Amino acid sequence: MRPVRVSVCGPEYYVYTLREWLRYIREVLEEWGIHAEAVYGVCDDVVIEVCGVAHRGLPDNEGVLLELILNASAACGR
Repeated sequence: MRPVRVSVCGPEYYVYTLREWLRYIREVLEEWGIHAEAVYGVCDDVVIEVCGVAHRGLPDNEGVLLELILNASAACGR
């Protein structure tokens, strides 16, 4: 299983939401062979960084977050 670092920063409620979404999609990620190592922080704007690429704004739902992680991890060669 290949580790992918996912850094999340945003207002507390959004960080909570993203943490729950990551928990929800973790099993699917693992089926794709990806172990998401998540790091959380509080800041003014929502920023999700995957494989060193920053994405601004809250995804519409957990499915969009899943796509973002899958696409970014494939693009960075993991």
